[in-house]
Amino acid sequence: MLSLDESIVGFFGGYGSGKSRGGAIWLTLELLKKPGLPALIGAPTNNILTSATLQEFEAVAGPIIVGQNKNEGWYLLRTGSIVWYRSLDRPKSLEGINAGLGWLDEATLCSREGWRVFNGRVRLPGADGRSRIACTGTPVAGTWCQDEFDSCREDRGFVRVDSRENIHLSANVISTWLGSMSARDADAYIRGFWLRQSGRVFAEFDRKRHLIDYSPDPSLTVDIGVDFGLKYPGVVFTQWIPDGRFLHRGILPSSIVVFDEIVRDNLTTEGLGRLIAQRVPETGKLRLGRIACDPAGASHSSSASEHGGTLDVQALINGIRDEYTEREVSHPEYLFGKGTGELRSRATGVEKMRTLLLNGHEQTFLWFSNKLIETKSERGVIKAMEGHIYKDGTQREVRGGEHQYDHILDALRYRIRHYFLRGARSY
Repeated sequence: MLSLDESIVGFFGGYGSGKSRGGAIWLTLELLKKPGLPALIGAPTNNILTSATLQEFEAVAGPIIVGQNKNEGWYLLRTGSIVWYRSLDRPKSLEGINAGLGWLDEATLCSREGWRVFNGRVRLPGADGRSRIACTGTPVAGTWCQDEFDSCREDRGFVRVDSRENIHLSANVISTWLGSMSARDADAYIRGFWLRQSGRVFAEFDRKRHLIDYSPDPSLTVDIGVDFGLKYPGVVFTQWIPDGRFLHRGILPSSIVVFDEIVRDNLTTEGLGRLIAQRVPETGKLRLGRIACDPAGASHSSSASEHGGTLDVQALINGIRDEYTEREVSHPEYLFGKGTGELRSRATGVEKMRTLLLNGHEQTFLWFSNKLIETKSERGVIKAMEGHIYKDGTQREVRGGEHQYDHILDALRYRIRHYFLRGARSY
């Protein structure tokens, strides 16, 4: 970074890679080149500014700092320079500042408007007659930073740094990070690469990798996820693999296998319960385990007119009881209607699915039976994995629409989140 000569330079990399420290060193060295030159430090929020950015600057420039005015937001240096600092969540707070040097920390978290104002405030000639700015942060797709530094713009310099290059980060910390995020996110947040936006939400899914020959293991329970709805209900049938019994096939312990699904139109919740019981019959070899559903199902009826106002969860149990004559279905083992806000967070659930599909270690913990490709419905889980997309130019999912992927994906999301909340998975 220190060798870059462009007017605007970027130092972007993974977590803990030393980006902010690099920005503080760059600014301090530039200030020493022209005594008296004012500078500006910015960060996306006041919390980041005070708890991280300024601490890094003080750690580096401390020997030449001779004064500070916290009310007005500036440092006075031994060289005669004033270093202003501001939070960019209020861009108007930068009005009146004129600087020749700028350092914008955690730049990808700043708005485009904040960057425009910050850039406009840094305009005084520096040591070589130019004003200069350094931006530091983690590369995030679709931000103004990517437009500035990943598009070969003139007079822009860029350095990428990998988290693993920081000798002060333990291998255990890096390994934990890699295991807790998808491979795509690891490329950005660990390896420091700019990512091109993918139109697919589950870009990690690959039929060659994730589809396997799988017959349900009678020694394992069949756990299901349910998304209620009269018009487009969805159900996934899964098994959790607790050990290395399928390791010879590349299926790691703590994997989840989706082997069956129900995607039917215009079906009552009792009817859905009956279909579930028929797929896992009371007298068969397989045993029904836990049911994960939207917590709202414990207090809501999606089709009250169809079952007299009975709550969705109870209507589902009633349907299963129509087929199960001996086994008690209302036992708590079978029911998961209540849950935490974490269970209902769609963004969290989607990220968990992406991480299970392929994590930063290039490991897979979410598998699908190849029999699922025989599903004729356009709303099946394989179709959803391949067809669920983001809105153009955003990281917001397209919801609803022609194929209604929401329901089968929500069923899978509830099932996966329940595994995590039960503690079946440790990460």
